[in-house]
Amino acid sequence: MFTTHSGQTHTIPHTSGVPQGSSLGPAQFISYTECTTNIFSLHSIQYHMFADDSQSYSHCTIFEIPALVHQLSSCIDDLAKSYAFLRLQLNPAKTEFIWFRSRVNLTRIPQRFRSIQVCGSVIKCAVVVRDLGVYLDSELSMKHHVNNSTRSPVLASTTSGDCARFVTTSAEKS
Repeated sequence: MFTTHSGQTHTIPHTSGVPQGSSLGPAQFISYTECTTNIFSLHSIQYHMFADDSQSYSHCTIFEIPALVHQLSSCIDDLAKSYAFLRLQLNPAKTEFIWFRSRVNLTRIPQRFRSIQVCGSVIKCAVVVRDLGVYLDSELSMKHHVNNSTRSPVLASTTSGDCARFVTTSAEKS
C-alpha cells in the first residue's frame, strides 16, 4: 500500500522478491541470500556479491569452454531454484555474459558457446559490460571505458583536479 497526498492505494499482494527500497539494506540482503553461496562452490565457480547483485566467473582454456559453459548453466539453474525457495527471482533482463580473451582467441569460440540460458531466456555474449562503473570489453583493452570517460567534461575536470593534488612541486615545474 502507498500513501500519497490524495489518499492511499489499494493493497497489492507480493508473491516473490524484495520490494525496491525495502527495509532490507545491502548487508541484510546478502545475509538473507547467504545460504545460496555454497552453490557456486559446488559448481567450482568463483563469485562476488554486491548488495542484490551477484557475479559468477571462472577461467578455462579454449578447449575447456564446453565444460565451463555447462558448469555456469548448471550453477545458474541451481541458483534460480534456491532463490525461488527464498521467493526471489533471477532477472534475465539484468543478466550479462562476456568472454575475456585475446582477439584471436575470441574468434575461436564456437558460436554455440556465445550465449547462455538463464531462466528460459537466452543471454547473448556481450562485447562490453559495465562493472561497478568500469566498462570492460572482451579484449580488456579499456578503450570503451576511456572513450566514455573522456566524453564527460565533468569527469575529466574532476579527474584532472584529483591528479593535480598528487603532483609534486618539482613535477609541476617541469
